[in-house]
Amino acid sequence: TPPHPIPPPLPGAGNCAQVSRVLALTTRELMEAREEEGKMVIQDRILIETADMKNAVESYVYAMRNKLGAELEPFTTEEERTNLIKTLDETENWLYEDGEDVDKLTYQKKRDDLLALCSPANNRLVEADNRPGAIAALRKAMGNFESLVSSADTEHIDSADKDKARAALGEAKAWLEAETAKQDALPQHADPVLLASALDAKVSTLTSACAALTKPKPRPKPAETPKPAADAAAADAAAAGEAAPAAAAEGNESAPAAAAPASADGMDVD
Repeated sequence: TPPHPIPPPLPGAGNCAQVSRVLALTTRELMEAREEEGKMVIQDRILIETADMKNAVESYVYAMRNKLGAELEPFTTEEERTNLIKTLDETENWLYEDGEDVDKLTYQKKRDDLLALCSPANNRLVEADNRPGAIAALRKAMGNFESLVSSADTEHIDSADKDKARAALGEAKAWLEAETAKQDALPQHADPVLLASALDAKVSTLTSACAALTKPKPRPKPAETPKPAADAAAADAAAAGEAAPAAAAEGNESAPAAAAPASADGMDVD
């Protein structure tokens, strides 16, 4: 009888070390792939942010050039507009030449430089738009507090607080007249001297100085409620009842004293 053949080893049973090496290599490759993917994500984000910043520079150039020929024209001199437009044109040319492919920080610096250069003209426009409303707010506050100082509703306010409010109102009125006169004397293309922020601050200062004028009147003391007639009669009767025994006691005490002299008068004298 021929001998039985020896069965082959189970799959992988004799290759455990080799399988482990394959699995370890696969894990390492997976980690490297993930790291590479992370680097690609970062690189894509940098490319997107760089392109966005380049577009921001280009958009600002177009928008500012249009504004200089429209709403900003009264707020700039001809020389200032010429210089600004020249810089804007040079920036546009740079974007398609040396600035065609630079990093994000370079584009950002170029944009920030343009913002700083055009800021004075833009600020003049913003202040001119905001100033009338700020002046109106200050005048309204002054009118309200002036009415309170002389109102009968503030008779309960201490005189020292009213004097403080009057002084603050006088100072605010003089300041506003002086500053508006200075501002009105300037051309639109000059930097303003009367800022909306200063007007807002003056409203806050005045409100603080006049705060005492808004204190409410103290509540009057509640009036005593008159007693009903029946309760008053009962109280009077009770008082009368307490007074009667006292009067009787006083009469008893005085009666013997009055009788003694009468007895003495009736005695016979031998």
